[in-house]
Amino acid sequence: MNKTTPMILVAMLMLSLMANFDLTELQENIDVDETSARAGVDAEVIAITSPKETTCTNAGCRNTLNAGENTNFEAYIQNSGDVDITELSYTVRVWLSDGNGNPTMVAKDLAGNDLEWQNTDVICGSAALCDFTSLAASGVLGGGKYTLQYAGNPIVWTPVVGEYIIQVVADTPSDADAGNDAQTIEVSVVNWYDIQVDLSWDSGEAAETGSGSKAWTMSVIANGSDTFTPRGVTVRLKGFGDITALQSTDGTDLYEEAFYDVTVGTSTVVETYADFSTEPPTTTNSSRMVLSYKTE
Repeated sequence: MNKTTPMILVAMLMLSLMANFDLTELQENIDVDETSARAGVDAEVIAITSPKETTCTNAGCRNTLNAGENTNFEAYIQNSGDVDITELSYTVRVWLSDGNGNPTMVAKDLAGNDLEWQNTDVICGSAALCDFTSLAASGVLGGGKYTLQYAGNPIVWTPVVGEYIIQVVADTPSDADAGNDAQTIEVSVVNWYDIQVDLSWDSGEAAETGSGSKAWTMSVIANGSDTFTPRGVTVRLKGFGDITALQSTDGTDLYEEAFYDVTVGTSTVVETYADFSTEPPTTTNSSRMVLSYKTE
């Protein structure tokens, strides 16, 4: 074998490993240009970093938001001018999207209120009234990625399913360049579904030790942002650890066998087939194990 072959193999291995890295998952770096400050004050929204923009391909979408999960807003806001900013406000708006990346109208929450938050107390001359008293030339608000606030607390959005445009707008008097005061991103909010498995000791203890029998309970439920009742859900059990026996309530041995599969749910008669091409439609009902949905 040629002596250079091992080096070639190592190089090929390194290239293979590098090919598996997703650069978007590496630490996020936001370039801040400190060499071309504009004359005067200039509040610039460099980037919106939370929520992340949803991107879609034929393979699916990345960075979608889960319906019902609280979301905060984070952004980089810079003074791109050459004079300290002594007065600053910002506004966060959530627009409904037309599906093509264009905002239509300001979205509303479940109570009918506009999803719009304006913080007029970001920078001012009083530390008792505002979050900051100034932002130096080329400085970034909060020193970097900043969680946007309203009434002294992080802004919270609890989204429902839909397509949205997120907009962050900074405002300061006598701004040198109004063209860089805003940034927008597109986000998609989707329903999420989960099979939730929990195992607990009947004694209420977090862990059990010592000799003797220890009773336990396993619960399996359907959970998510929208009601769904899956059928035929099978859980595979395997006992291991410092134990001598493991069995179910009906006496099934869960320790000696390699695996034990149990189909969970309640036996229910449900529709399993429908043909709407006939008049009347043809339907078939059968018994299936149906998993209950978490309602609390």
